[in-house]
Amino acid sequence: MEMEHHPEKPLIDSFLESLVTEKGYSHHTRRAYRKDLLDFFSFLDESRFADSAGQKSAPVVKLKQIDGIMLRGYLGFCTVKIKSQPLPASFQQFGLFLST
Repeated sequence: MEMEHHPEKPLIDSFLESLVTEKGYSHHTRRAYRKDLLDFFSFLDESRFADSAGQKSAPVVKLKQIDGIMLRGYLGFCTVKIKSQPLPASFQQFGLFLST
């Protein structure tokens, strides 16, 4: 699923905007954080298991469903598949934003 159609897009957009307006982060940092989040949600979407008919077995993952196992799985994927890890700060800041 594209982030443009993700049910959590308004909240994610609000977070990204707050980086610039409230925290004074640069637009480059905002863009990097956005890429990290897009990559993460794409990973979650692609990781869902398909049933025997080839259909995804679970609906779109919502923010409240994300847990440490999913985050560790994504970080492991980044390390193995693309030989890098996303900036942990992007996930840290997003978690802080969600807790306020």
